[in-house]
Amino acid sequence: MKITIKKLSAFLLAVLFFSCSKEQENSYESHALENKELKLSFANFEEFENKINELSQKNDGDLETWIREYNPNALLIELKNDTLIDSFYEYLPNAYKAVFDKEGEITVNNKKVRLVDGNLYEYSTEKSFDHGSKLIGSISIDAIDTKTKKNLALRTYLDGNDLDAKYQHEFWGSRKEDCSGNNTNMYNSNYKYKYVHELYTVTTRHGSTGISRLYLRMKLEYKFKRRDWKRAGEKRDINVSMNLQNISFTNRGFSVPISGQNFVNHNFNCTNDREILLKYTPNSFIWQSGDILQWSVSTSGTITHQIHGGYNKWVNNAIW
Repeated sequence: MKITIKKLSAFLLAVLFFSCSKEQENSYESHALENKELKLSFANFEEFENKINELSQKNDGDLETWIREYNPNALLIELKNDTLIDSFYEYLPNAYKAVFDKEGEITVNNKKVRLVDGNLYEYSTEKSFDHGSKLIGSISIDAIDTKTKKNLALRTYLDGNDLDAKYQHEFWGSRKEDCSGNNTNMYNSNYKYKYVHELYTVTTRHGSTGISRLYLRMKLEYKFKRRDWKRAGEKRDINVSMNLQNISFTNRGFSVPISGQNFVNHNFNCTNDREILLKYTPNSFIWQSGDILQWSVSTSGTITHQIHGGYNKWVNNAIW
């Protein structure tokens, strides 16, 4: 009888332990699942803007680490395999795409805010987006359209009112190396490639206030015959050395304080497309209907861009 009781007690203890362990395991799983569904929350838009400035200073590796820890559902992950280059989200800097989730949402002051093609909409956490959302602001991108020579958003004057913010260099497929140093052949020589170096501004408007940022982006695109240009994935080496002292930002002709780097010196080894935050308005400025926002940009220096391994080297005199 004692042996039977001991066995029964051991069995019950094992069942109890297994149940507790399973319950604890399910709790961890639920907690992890809950974290994946959470949106980044900010007390106000000032906190949001500060986070964008902070993340804009991180390299790709550090940004990915931050996303895994704080926003595993980030929009940047959702769009990672998208090779299209003509959308609003293509120009949206990675720092923004790291903050918004895959639905383009964050939480500000206990309300959901959704980004839809540049417009910011607010709605209650207790309601759906389709019922009760209202337009509260925008994120506008001033990428110069080289075909029409018109700005998509703000006015950016570049070195003597030059309307083209892009430098481009085309070439046909050639050799490349992977990051381990092994020689391989680039894609079929029927593919045409081009380096693109461009300046563009991103401005957030919320109510009657705004924040504006000036970025430099260096990218590689490819196309086959007459098809559209797409983002290329070849690894590259990029060196940037630029003087940024002659840059200013005005609203209705009045100077607005800006922060950022006066000199840029960066070396990117075996990298994909890169973007650098050059200048930004550290504080919100008043933005009313009819206001004319203007970045005046004059730079000097060089950007050296080449396929990893020293192929198709291009030294761009970055004089904007």
